[in-house]
Amino acid sequence: MSNTSIQSNQCDTNHVPRQACWCWSPVSLGRYEGLSLPQVAFRDPDYLFWTQQSSVFKTNDLKRQAILVCQRARRIRLPATIAHTHKVFYALGIGSGKLRDVCLIESDRQPDDFMGYWAIADYFDLSVARQICPYDKTGFSPRRQTGAASTRS
Repeated sequence: MSNTSIQSNQCDTNHVPRQACWCWSPVSLGRYEGLSLPQVAFRDPDYLFWTQQSSVFKTNDLKRQAILVCQRARRIRLPATIAHTHKVFYALGIGSGKLRDVCLIESDRQPDDFMGYWAIADYFDLSVARQICPYDKTGFSPRRQTGAASTRS
């Protein structure tokens, strides 16, 4: 962790009323032990969504925080300076149905500009990859086993 990052379990209550101060509890298990759930969301969103879906966290604080972070990770707004001029573009691999690329595009781009399967949104959704092709870290993919492919447009 760099010296400039904020510690996930520290909260400065000297200048902010306690009820207004949000302190993230550190994860106490697995490979992300010691990190906050927002940090996990950006490092490994699939893991975050899996922990919430599988009820991994046993303490009320982490359960509540996992629900909140998962909700927020599904709808991350673009910065105000580009929100009206850009959209988030999700490109899917032809044949695999897996998420191939995520990028920002100008809002005036037309769907016929793109080849293959894709989706466009006004916000980033860190759960898209898991929604399109759920898998575990060993590489198992239910879609690959059944041969079904995703076709979103």
